[in-house]
Amino acid sequence: MLVLSTLTSPQDYTFYKQNGEDGINQVTDTIHINGMSNVASKDLITPHGVVTSLTDAQVEKLRTHPVFQTHVNNGFVKILMNSSSSAQEKAKDDMEKEDKSAPLTPKKYAKRGKKVPTSGTPEE
Repeated sequence: MLVLSTLTSPQDYTFYKQNGEDGINQVTDTIHINGMSNVASKDLITPHGVVTSLTDAQVEKLRTHPVFQTHVNNGFVKILMNSSSSAQEKAKDDMEKEDKSAPLTPKKYAKRGKKVPTSGTPEE
């Protein structure tokens, strides 16, 4: 199965065993979801949605994780049953385009009524 993410940063969903040795919660599993959506690569390619391949068991486990559920409900991650590229493109169209940590772009400056800086730090 595939998980599609429009999160800027990669996300590790960690699972714990409650009250392990000495009453300390212990990590039992971590499932990694790729990020870097809306971030340009060294080749200046900016993906709008990043895919991670997972096993069916990992997907079922993720469905129980509260933070994963929040990301799904907010439209930043989606489980894809169909792995075709057309299904991925359609899913991207239905998702949030980016999270708040996505980099600024000239289009975002224009929406804010700001001038795009040519160098240095952005105008506030």
